[in-house]
Amino acid sequence: MATVYLAEDLKHQRQVAIKVLWPELAAALGPDRFHQEIKIAANLHHPHILPLYDSGDADGFLYYVMPYEEGQSLRDKLAHEGELPIGEAVRILRDVVDALSEAHEKGVVHRDIKPDNVLLTKHHALVTDFGVAKAVSEATGAEKLTTEGVALGTPSYMSPEQAAADPHIDHRADIYAVGVVAYELLTGRPPFLGTTPQMILSAHMTDTPEPVTKYRESVPSALEQLVMKCLEKKAADRWQSAEELLPQLEALATPSGGVTPTGTMPVDRVAKRRWMMAGAAVAAAAVVIAVIAAALLLPRRSAGAFDPNRVLVVAFADQSGLEQSQALGTMAQDYIIDILTEAGFAKVVDPLTALAVSQNVGAAGMAAGPGDVLALADEAQAGTVVSGSYYTADDSVHIQTRITDARDGSLLGTVGPTVGTLGRSGELVARLGQEVVAALASLLDQDLESWEPTVRPASYEAYEAYSEGLEVYARNEMAEAARHFERAAAADPTFSRARLWAAQSYQLAGDVLQELSYYAKAESLIAPLVESRGQLSRYERCRLDFVMALGPRGNLSAAYDATRCMAQAAPGSDDARKEVALLTLRLNRPGEAIELFRELDPDRGLMTQWCCYWGFLGIAYHMLGDYEGHLEVARQGRQRHPEGPGMLLEQARALAALGRLDDVAANLEAMRSLLPLREILGGWVGSVALELRAHGYRDAAREVFDEAIAWYQSRPHDTEELRAELALWLYWAERWSDALRLYEELAEEYPENTTYLAGLGWLAARRGDREEALRISEELRSFRHPSLERDHTLERARIASLLGDREEAMTLLQRAIDQVKFGHGVWWHRDPDFESLRDYPPFQEFLRPKG
Repeated sequence: MATVYLAEDLKHQRQVAIKVLWPELAAALGPDRFHQEIKIAANLHHPHILPLYDSGDADGFLYYVMPYEEGQSLRDKLAHEGELPIGEAVRILRDVVDALSEAHEKGVVHRDIKPDNVLLTKHHALVTDFGVAKAVSEATGAEKLTTEGVALGTPSYMSPEQAAADPHIDHRADIYAVGVVAYELLTGRPPFLGTTPQMILSAHMTDTPEPVTKYRESVPSALEQLVMKCLEKKAADRWQSAEELLPQLEALATPSGGVTPTGTMPVDRVAKRRWMMAGAAVAAAAVVIAVIAAALLLPRRSAGAFDPNRVLVVAFADQSGLEQSQALGTMAQDYIIDILTEAGFAKVVDPLTALAVSQNVGAAGMAAGPGDVLALADEAQAGTVVSGSYYTADDSVHIQTRITDARDGSLLGTVGPTVGTLGRSGELVARLGQEVVAALASLLDQDLESWEPTVRPASYEAYEAYSEGLEVYARNEMAEAARHFERAAAADPTFSRARLWAAQSYQLAGDVLQELSYYAKAESLIAPLVESRGQLSRYERCRLDFVMALGPRGNLSAAYDATRCMAQAAPGSDDARKEVALLTLRLNRPGEAIELFRELDPDRGLMTQWCCYWGFLGIAYHMLGDYEGHLEVARQGRQRHPEGPGMLLEQARALAALGRLDDVAANLEAMRSLLPLREILGGWVGSVALELRAHGYRDAAREVFDEAIAWYQSRPHDTEELRAELALWLYWAERWSDALRLYEELAEEYPENTTYLAGLGWLAARRGDREEALRISEELRSFRHPSLERDHTLERARIASLLGDREEAMTLLQRAIDQVKFGHGVWWHRDPDFESLRDYPPFQEFLRPKG
């Protein structure tokens, strides 16, 4: 019927698809009737309908313009794969029928539903070419078109009334075509085959289609009945509307794969509070439904594992086709999370975890179709999912929201469409947030009598930068993340959360890179937040305290209190619960830390992307002296992440503590074979040597130290970092003369780096030069910058320990570990500089686990 061109929309800088009708068809139609019919289709706006951008007449060529969607048509998929998995077929049919429901409500009948007119995007089906078939059939007669050599319709998918040229065709012809498409998706072939179009049309009018299960026995009987009812010869015997058919496709799936069609049942939408009703158009029509796709394709846990109060908000899918609106979906997601947290909803999944969940499922920014919703819910362990999509219509943005009960897949309710403009996206998202809060408050019986919304969305530009920052932060690229967050804060000075994340990212980057300017940037970002503390939400105040505790002047106790506060303000935040577990561990309470880590699921959500989960859990067991437990944890981590080297290192450390020297050697060999370790192999091997030494295996430790040093010496010595690491390992391997020579060179070349001065202090103490060691210790103490002071305190504790000044060493060591950067860990018992304190009761008490 047309030739399709890929084109560039120069005005909007986007790719589009232009369909140009064949000349003979255009001549038969004429431009007036074509434009009249295509105008009706242009007013259809729905997430599963491919919108119409434009249409026109160019020198007698009739054309219309649609978004260009990457992906394939359903016809292409069938050609490559044949029959589809049942769950996938149902999901596609559900999207098509959802689109028809919208069109039929507007009085538009498609008349040419077929796999060629269904496009498949990442997660959804889009129906194309609404109105074109009607324009063809009503603007001309079949006889004239036949004269021109053009056939009307597509014989394999035409209803009996279309085949008979009935002039009174209505929307039930589309229901018949859906049945044909469904039959083909499930069996790999249409219900009627023939060598000519006339044979196929005759079969549609007279032949009874064979049961679906003749060609595929695994199709559930209820699904077969649904399809066969679509294919009834008389329109009155079919499903009478797409609206009637839609809930059948979302019907409850039994464990055996059967489908139990159900009706719909309204939910009580009476708002409990006056403010809920103000602007909250909560279209909460609860439908007792489940999802065939999820039940058949997704391995599920029991419904009891899903807590309905744990709410996951998914990034809303962009169905607008506009580049300038791509961040609106994450903006809506983030604000809804924010306002639900402020409203006191018990277990709202935090943004970092929600991002990880979408990435794990491969569903970021999707409209969250039924099967996808349950996959996301399972990954987040959430009982309630808020999802949706947005599209443009008449220069407005329409946001449609769905609330799903993940325990059985039923639709609890819908919100919207919430309508606004992209230019005033803050107002649009604010209204959306309040409508969602109102709906969830009613559905989850949340008491909001004493709560008034105070959180407001930031600007669109700010959210765009903030969203980019979260993604970079999740990759542990702290300095880069900080710059995105800072850009977000600059775009909207009221966006306090972006400023908080920027400060935190700069703090962490400063710790890793030892860059003093990052600490200064963090402090400059914190200062205005401290001044406006009263305007922050409770969660933001807790995070502000946490960021301040992370800084040079912070301490472990303050950081721990702040993380507890964060977890109480946002009980559903896996990120906050993770920080509580970490601080508990650093406070030398490994038993409690193990319980907290075990409450986090390492196989779902954020924990799957936190590579340190198994490492810190292993450290907790090691601190308790349970080396077998440490080894078992390392093995569990290795099973889940076989491509990562970290668990090999943890296994080696546990085996070293157990004295299983042959197994240590085998683990070291495995570490050497992993390519990613080449840049850090020396340091990792050296840490195993320290563990061996700490547990009395000095000969074995010496051999491993030699290997680590040989590795460093084989590397090009053209970087300060490698030379500094070599100096440290030479020192710990007791090759003090070599270490002294290298530390002296580094101290001379880089006098601003006091780490090398500290190394000279240790070596002075080692050779018994007390006066020089104390001089260096005093010089270290004179550096007053708080970010350096915490490092210098630890180095001075080493010097005091080496000089035998036990009381002074313990005083300095306790002061150092009070800083967040250090805290307790397994390194204290294996640090050679504190060996002189091993029999000292205060040091033994220091090492003893407190919980």
